[in-house]
Amino acid sequence: MKNILYIGNKLKNHRSTISSMESLEKKLSSFTNITLASDKKNKVLRMIDMARSVFSNRDKLDLVFIDTFTYNAFYFAFIIGVLCTILKIKYIPIIRGGNIKFRLNKNPRL
Repeated sequence: MKNILYIGNKLKNHRSTISSMESLEKKLSSFTNITLASDKKNKVLRMIDMARSVFSNRDKLDLVFIDTFTYNAFYFAFIIGVLCTILKIKYIPIIRGGNIKFRLNKNPRL
């Protein structure tokens, strides 16, 4: 069975709506081991928790999903993607919203 880390905003406890990652967790958990990160409301603590989740699980991870939806989350995804690259962990960025296409056209290095 594959081990997947799903990085995103797991903030169900802080708001009334369930995020897409929390919905997908139920479906994916039937055929894979899945861990979600992060449930921290503070952005700095959330980034640290996301990085800690990747680093502490690096030896058993097969794949990391990096879910981004907002402008600020793009930078979280970028940092986690760099960390995954350094640790040689495969990752899939899931980019929705945040006007990412405009941002990448404006700054192609990102």
